[in-house]
Amino acid sequence: MPQCAVESRRYSQSSACDVPEAALPAFSSKDMLTTSAPYWPAAAEPWSDRRDGITGEEYFVRNRSLTAALIVIAATFISSLPASADVRIRISKSSQSMTVAVDGWNQYRWPVSTAKRGYYTPTGSWRPFRLERSWYSRKYDNAPMPNSIFFTGGYAIHGTTYVNLLGRPASRGCIRLHPSHARELFALVRQYGMKQTRITITN
Repeated sequence: MPQCAVESRRYSQSSACDVPEAALPAFSSKDMLTTSAPYWPAAAEPWSDRRDGITGEEYFVRNRSLTAALIVIAATFISSLPASADVRIRISKSSQSMTVAVDGWNQYRWPVSTAKRGYYTPTGSWRPFRLERSWYSRKYDNAPMPNSIFFTGGYAIHGTTYVNLLGRPASRGCIRLHPSHARELFALVRQYGMKQTRITITN
């Protein structure tokens, strides 16, 4: 009689050429992996031959814990970074003054000189587009314009040697500052970036 037929009599649930029940590996629900990957019995588990003896289930559990720890560390590091500040420079022609706010907090208030009679200082709001630590006016006899912050056309905020005129209109259109204040403002805009800076001039 064929071997397959003999086996089918001895094992009621076997079909032709089935493996005897005694040869099947024993396992329980604890051996199941809690993932969507195909099930592997413990005897044939692909991770069971690791030199460190870690089973597949332990491997995935340990990696989940490591991933969670890394996420916590990354979140802590990101939260410790300083937020990008917003620099607001406001010039009032009527009071001949400038206020500088960083992230909504007023940091400085300085006297300025805007355009004198016969000249014009524009009103509006801009972002600076160029920074020049050392610059000379091409229009007005190479007049020095240290720490220039250009915001529209040839108009800029810059330092002046005419410090005794600050607080009243005296320029030919630009915004004049005390040299030390111009240097400090220049460094501030450079630190936080022109894209984070807004210059507003009002009457």
